[in-house]
Amino acid sequence: MNENTQEYQYWSKVADIFDEANTYIVGKLTQEETSNWLVHQFKGTEVVLELGCGTGFYSAMIAARVKHLTATDMSQEMLVKAMMKFAQWRNVEIHTANCYRTPFADNIFDAVFLGNVIHIVQNPLAVMKEGYRVLKEGGSIVLVDSTS
Repeated sequence: MNENTQEYQYWSKVADIFDEANTYIVGKLTQEETSNWLVHQFKGTEVVLELGCGTGFYSAMIAARVKHLTATDMSQEMLVKAMMKFAQWRNVEIHTANCYRTPFADNIFDAVFLGNVIHIVQNPLAVMKEGYRVLKEGGSIVLVDSTS
């Protein structure tokens, strides 16, 4: 395994309870307000990368607003949960990827989305640099980060 073994093991272990725990910690009202804001951050023509999609809580909202969404997470267990939510979306593809070093080429995404990722990773700056690396010139990084 790599230097992110502890992070991977933690997220894989909590996949079954993640959605409920997230709602408890963040609060339903905050989630609803964040969701209402989030859907207005994307255009229908964008190709978006989501780093750390977890169980796909925000992914379906994004998929409904963009041309294409590539959702990634390092935890296969989280992605199994997300795949159930993505089944109806033809414009979504799922990849196992480490948000510190993705397999994607430079400058290929119109937007990069990070939902509740920055406050839980060991090296937030490295994750932001990776998001910037794959972002097209003039693209945007959309960040949602909420805790109680």
